[in-house]
Amino acid sequence: ESEKRLLAGSVDFFALNYFTSHFVKAAPVGAPKDQLYEEFLTDQEGRYPGTPSDVFWQFSAPDGLRSTLSWIGRRYQRPEVWVTESGVASPGESAKDRRNLLRDMHRLDYYRTHLGSLCAAVTKDSTNLAAYFAWSLLDAFEFSDGYKARYGIVHVDRTSQQLQRYPKLSAYWLSHHFFRWALCFRHNLSATNTKMSTNLSASACHLLTVNVRPQLFSAQCALCIGFTLSSLRTAGPHPAGFAGPHPINLVLCRH
Repeated sequence: ESEKRLLAGSVDFFALNYFTSHFVKAAPVGAPKDQLYEEFLTDQEGRYPGTPSDVFWQFSAPDGLRSTLSWIGRRYQRPEVWVTESGVASPGESAKDRRNLLRDMHRLDYYRTHLGSLCAAVTKDSTNLAAYFAWSLLDAFEFSDGYKARYGIVHVDRTSQQLQRYPKLSAYWLSHHFFRWALCFRHNLSATNTKMSTNLSASACHLLTVNVRPQLFSAQCALCIGFTLSSLRTAGPHPAGFAGPHPINLVLCRH
């Protein structure tokens, strides 16, 4: 009991990885004590919980993110929450040529809808959100799916000797949608609109913490932005209509 009292309220933050939602129901009578529920990919009418992805277990279910965040807030008295991973493997991306795989509308829509639900959790459900990390910056090795399932907002050409990087459309969408006001160091915007502190590391990567006025960012969700900008080896033209800064790993921080 003394240890319980010492531990109560000692957590720094609640880290959550959210990718999808599934259907569940109570475990049947006689099930092992450690089986709390049964899990299903479809409901009784054979419907998925959301739009399918490139892996059998993942569906785009943004409402599940808001529900999970809201439950955490109610259950644990509004702890500081970090969404430490969230992203999607776009269907059939590994089989597409470069031109088509860079137009990853499925992934773009995933981030658009999930960030909308995240903002609803903050503004309507009083979620104490501190950060959101997009998974992932680069196409990587995904455990049993290997290189087939691709989560990156930047494509890695593994057929090239230098592993050339190509930003996908979702990367430009994230960059323009969230960072257009934060990138005043590129566009020489007035310092009265943003406050910025910069730490330049030995590897020439900039670590910036940017406090953006809510009216410049979103009328519905007052978030500021913290992010890491690193050098990317890119090639080829930008997608049509996206002639802006290179994408970066996304972190949203509540202000």
